[in-house]
Amino acid sequence: MEIKKCQSMCILSSAVEYSQLEYLITCEIASEMWSKLSAIHEQKSAANKLSLMTKFHEFKMAPNDSIAQHVAKIENMARQLKDVGEELSDVMIMAKILGTLPQKFSPLVTAWDSVSEANQSRANLIERLLKEENRLANFEVATNALATMKIQERNGAVNNSTVSKTSASDSKRGKPAKKQFLCNYCRKKGHTEKRCYKKRDDDRTKREINNSTKDDNTANFGAFMVLNSDFATRVLQNDSKDVWLLDSGASKHMSFHREWFSELDENYRESVSLSDDSTCEVRGRGVIPIEMFVDGKWLDGKLEDALYIPSLRKNLFSTGVCTSKGYTLNFEANSVKIYRKNLIMAYGIQQNNNLFRLLFKVKNTFEANASSVGNLKLWHERLGHINCKSLSEMVNKNLINGVSLFDNAKFFCESCQSGKQHRLPFKTKEKCLRERKVGEFIHTDLCGPMSEVSIGGSRYFLLFKDDKSSFRHVFFLKYKSKTVQKFKEFEQLVFNQLGTRIKTARADNGNEFLNDEMLDYCRLRGIMLQTSAPYTHEQNGRSERERCEQSSNVRGQCYCLKTWQRAFGPNQ
Repeated sequence: MEIKKCQSMCILSSAVEYSQLEYLITCEIASEMWSKLSAIHEQKSAANKLSLMTKFHEFKMAPNDSIAQHVAKIENMARQLKDVGEELSDVMIMAKILGTLPQKFSPLVTAWDSVSEANQSRANLIERLLKEENRLANFEVATNALATMKIQERNGAVNNSTVSKTSASDSKRGKPAKKQFLCNYCRKKGHTEKRCYKKRDDDRTKREINNSTKDDNTANFGAFMVLNSDFATRVLQNDSKDVWLLDSGASKHMSFHREWFSELDENYRESVSLSDDSTCEVRGRGVIPIEMFVDGKWLDGKLEDALYIPSLRKNLFSTGVCTSKGYTLNFEANSVKIYRKNLIMAYGIQQNNNLFRLLFKVKNTFEANASSVGNLKLWHERLGHINCKSLSEMVNKNLINGVSLFDNAKFFCESCQSGKQHRLPFKTKEKCLRERKVGEFIHTDLCGPMSEVSIGGSRYFLLFKDDKSSFRHVFFLKYKSKTVQKFKEFEQLVFNQLGTRIKTARADNGNEFLNDEMLDYCRLRGIMLQTSAPYTHEQNGRSERERCEQSSNVRGQCYCLKTWQRAFGPNQ
């Protein structure tokens, strides 16, 4: 008997953690050890039961929880109550599940009352809830898509009616008619190239080759399907990192090649789940220009809303995105064809691992355009949206080497109108005579803070402009408190390069100029600091115009390129 008692105590001692042994030192038999451990860890007191019961009755479904997660939490609390001696029946558990469901499950709760008692089991309830959750998810997707289409149609109708009402009211009041813009694409008045319906239609049907009748197209399908066996062999021998694979499980087109994107929004963030339950971080979304091999020719195309995922080692073409845009996929023995309006738009062949490889190749988005011949609109955009009249004069006078214009036709630049709006200057009757030397009279102004921080972390730029030569110098600042330091650097730069001391500096009434450090430095160096009247930027017109010109050029390029504005300064 004594041996069995010692064996029992040994088994219990060896089964618990070392930190729990101090509670068992005074125990003489195994039953005493078990009773002490039960009293410490089971906590079957009335207070613990009350706490668990209160938690169970006050529990509500979290907004982001699925049905499976919600049911699991309720069953876990019921199991805890059972461990402390308060076992709950299936009816109470089912009542708790139904009572904590969101409002959208109300039809199912009502229908559950009509189910016979024999079929009112917990397993049957959970099964019905999961089916209802899937049905509601699909219904919400379809409803959101329909609502989006209706909003877009309503906005288009409102815009059209607003334009017609405005023009009619202006004509009644005797106001002059608004300027009719000329489209650079269709050469018609009344709209810009950005809103040209002809351009949209041409882009939509660019790849739809339909030079013959419908019967001829049907008869020529065989010509589209024929592939040379040598060509197919060469395609399959390409590097697997540079090919596109057809994937029915991909929600969007995906690639890990950053250099393939002609347009990329790097602020876009998302996570993608893979088949092995791992996740990949999306680092951007954009457009990839491609070429598709059809009927012995390479046709231009592009993949929109493609995801940039650096950790993904394959390029995936989503069949879901393809079918949602009206395309049809036809799988055969060793090939797949993508149709649209009875025309084959793309072709793919089967690999040895049964995956389908599409006959795509990506255009090189970094090809340098070395041509120096172009129209006025092209060079206007290349040179930062400068004045077209000045550009034409510089080209005609051969002031720009290697540039020639074959078309000087006037055009309307919407980007300039959006990015170069400014206040009109004061009208002066006489001009100031500038008989000063270069570097003696300086105009300065600080611009910022910018709405976007630059890549280098700068939020301001400080402009200096010489009154005599109109030479400008710009400093990029992270903090406006660095203004005085940059002024000292510029003053030393002028003296070292020109041998001239700054005599007068004109600025506004900003605190970056009117502070003790700046005033003491100007007084020590003999520099006269002139300031404009408060809230009258026009009195400091030269620096203000220069600042507006630089800012508007950057904004014009951003509007034209449809890009973000964080690259306004260097990496300082």
